[in-house]
Amino acid sequence: MFRFRILQSALVLLAALATVSALGCGGDTVLGNEDNTDQVLQPNDPANLNGRAYLLTSYLWRDFMPVVGDDSLHTSLTAAIRVAADDSLALPATLSADRIWVINGDDVWESDFIGEPYPLSDCAFECVARGGPFWETGITVDVVVRLVENGTEILVEASDVVIHRTD
Repeated sequence: MFRFRILQSALVLLAALATVSALGCGGDTVLGNEDNTDQVLQPNDPANLNGRAYLLTSYLWRDFMPVVGDDSLHTSLTAAIRVAADDSLALPATLSADRIWVINGDDVWESDFIGEPYPLSDCAFECVARGGPFWETGITVDVVVRLVENGTEILVEASDVVIHRTD
């Protein structure tokens, strides 16, 4: 019985650590209109990095499916982004996306991505950010992502992205 309780406590602790890690503690910020974000959020046009153009697509949603337990962050905004090269050739192994900004009028959610990028193919990868604000579903926002390759950075943008609702 005693071993079972220790094992049960260890599993609860691991689950709590995984949840905290997945929520990206410390990496999220919602900036209001008092912050000067105009300079930071100017995407490169065209979005060329080391001689190649990149395309950004994004899917945003809030999950309203019922959950068991604490659902205090359950319905927060989640962002999935996909980066692909415009020329459909393989992406450089050193290319990464390290930061996201979701812009809703004067409000900006800034976050790191969770974990490693998920390769979709040789020419595209996907990243996810969780724990965003509780903005209304059905509205459109702009998404800006910072791409980095060998120390060189650019900002790419997806405009008029709808925040979806899952039930």
